[in-house]
Amino acid sequence: MRGDGRACCDARGTSDLWNSGHDMCYKHIMEVVAGRNGWADPGVPATAEVERFCVQHDLMEHLSAALRLVSECFDLVKELSVRLQHDPDVGDEWVVIDAAVRGERQEVRTSYHRYLQAFVAAVPAAQREKVRLFYERV
Repeated sequence: MRGDGRACCDARGTSDLWNSGHDMCYKHIMEVVAGRNGWADPGVPATAEVERFCVQHDLMEHLSAALRLVSECFDLVKELSVRLQHDPDVGDEWVVIDAAVRGERQEVRTSYHRYLQAFVAAVPAAQREKVRLFYERV
């Protein structure tokens, strides 16, 4: 069971769940991401570039918290990935969490606001600027 009393997703064969259309809980999202990207620990980003950036900016625990919050705040997460994005115009970079989520427009919007409130409460301002969530309703 999830912490909210709902049954945990039925994850069988995590290697093909990534694009299978299966709705996943946080535990299984992390298993899939870990298996797909070779993460030794779900809190460690998938690429050396992202890991370097997270270490440099003290983001490891905050990125883990943000990933957990995505799962807690959005009911149906279809896909989840992490990447580094650079803005050459201003010379800034940040970690992007890309999430594909299911749900009605208003439900997803409410979930996003719930995520923002929890993210702001959990992550210090200096690190918040370096972690961004991009979500797409699918």
